[in-house]
Amino acid sequence: MRPYLCVDFGSTFTKALLIDAGAGEVLAATSSRTTIDTDLMDGFDACVDALRVDHPEVDGAAVRACSSAGGGLRVAVVGQEDLVTAEAGRRVALSSGGIVVGVLAHPHG
Repeated sequence: MRPYLCVDFGSTFTKALLIDAGAGEVLAATSSRTTIDTDLMDGFDACVDALRVDHPEVDGAAVRACSSAGGGLRVAVVGQEDLVTAEAGRRVALSSGGIVVGVLAHPHG
């Protein structure tokens, strides 16, 4: 069974669990500072790199992420066009607790 990488982007730390959902087992856990000074993905990459040392299967894991950061993450939505992709992205960001700071799309798709 393909493992899952469950990630929580917090305001201070990014936490990650590698799990085997079929066995109901946590394979590994790690955390890294949430790097708000550079890019949020730097914290994510640090977690994946730490997990990869003993669990190379993390590279094929299905990723599930959430945010426990106070006030929600700031999200910029980029869509192919206004009506469908940009609006869908905006709704997903809002429903996940994000703070939408911008929506960009080509005006004519």
